[in-house]
Amino acid sequence: MTVLLVEDDETVRELLSRVLRADGYEVLAAASGEEVEPLIHANPQPLDLLVCDVCLPGESGPALADRLSRSYPDLRLLMMS
Repeated sequence: MTVLLVEDDETVRELLSRVLRADGYEVLAAASGEEVEPLIHANPQPLDLLVCDVCLPGESGPALADRLSRSYPDLRLLMMS
């Protein structure tokens, strides 16, 4: 299962990445919505879950989730704050 993790706090992003990887998940981690597209294109595996902060620099978490759900209609979502 591939998880796209979008969290602007580096400490939180690194901790969640380690925990998810330890549980066997493939993790793509980004600090903002701007980093997501290049990350997805560089890693063509299907996305299963978006774990996203509600408040992000630039594009909000809900706006990012809405945008990604158009390309990935089966993408599951976990918002955090």
